[in-house]
Amino acid sequence: TLTNPAAHVADRGTYICEASNGVETTDVREHVQVYSKPYITSISGTTKAKAGDDIVLRCESDSLPPPTIHWSHDRNDSHVYEDAQGYLHIIDIRKVDAGAYTCTAVNPLGQAQQVVQVHVDAPPVVLMQPEFTPLTGTILFDCLVNGDNPMTVTWSKDGQPLDMASGHYITLPSSDPVAHRLLIPGATDADIGDYTCTAFNGVGSAKDETFVYKDIENVTCADTFNKCTATVCGAHCPANCLSTSTPVYGNGGYAEMSAICRTAIHDGILGDGETGTVVWRNIPNSTPFFASVQNGVTSMGAANAQLKVDLLEIDNDNP
Repeated sequence: TLTNPAAHVADRGTYICEASNGVETTDVREHVQVYSKPYITSISGTTKAKAGDDIVLRCESDSLPPPTIHWSHDRNDSHVYEDAQGYLHIIDIRKVDAGAYTCTAVNPLGQAQQVVQVHVDAPPVVLMQPEFTPLTGTILFDCLVNGDNPMTVTWSKDGQPLDMASGHYITLPSSDPVAHRLLIPGATDADIGDYTCTAFNGVGSAKDETFVYKDIENVTCADTFNKCTATVCGAHCPANCLSTSTPVYGNGGYAEMSAICRTAIHDGILGDGETGTVVWRNIPNSTPFFASVQNGVTSMGAANAQLKVDLLEIDNDNP
């Protein structure tokens, strides 16, 4: 007689009783099923993810009758879901998704539970405000930074670090803990350009940019980009420039002798019936320009021009 007083699911299977008298051997086979509450055989360990990642938490269980697996957590969101295998998927994980996730395996004889801890590291997310600033006597930027602390924030202009010791640039305190403020009092033409706020923490880095431009204010449909040769310029366009005849040269990058407002229509940042302040960068150029037809404007090719115009956007804060 074989007795197992504490049978476990792992003890199920076929058992063989064999007898021999030295002349012959015989055996009897019996298949044993062990009914029990579930036990968890495999589960994801403590999981560390970076915000924006997709992760899968795995939980496997065994028992007879077979178990049903489900997860419990305090998320009620479509980006957290279980699949048919009982795996838990978290898509585009966020900082708020960190915490405890409990796997429960259930059958009619009972249940088993285990907890997985999920930690989420948040790299920086940076937003500069405003996107465009016309040159005035005083310039103020807000760099809004979210992510895990400690956080380091640096400033640069046209790809070069700002000389914060010069006294020309002032960082201001803010009541908003995510806001980093830069003040430029007494700004001059030398302050026109592309400003970048870069944030670093132990998880990663991110940056955003803003532009200070020379505002030449109202222009006609016939005015061309060479009316402003600063590195970044802006001009307010009237409506209905599509029917005028001042040419446009290029496609994507434009020659400086192109009509400002018709080029903005060609590029798609301004509609023919719209008004707006067009902002662009002037870039030294040594390449030809190619013709194309876009948005009702036919542009021409040109062999060369000293400056290439890189259209940025409409400054909606300076209508």
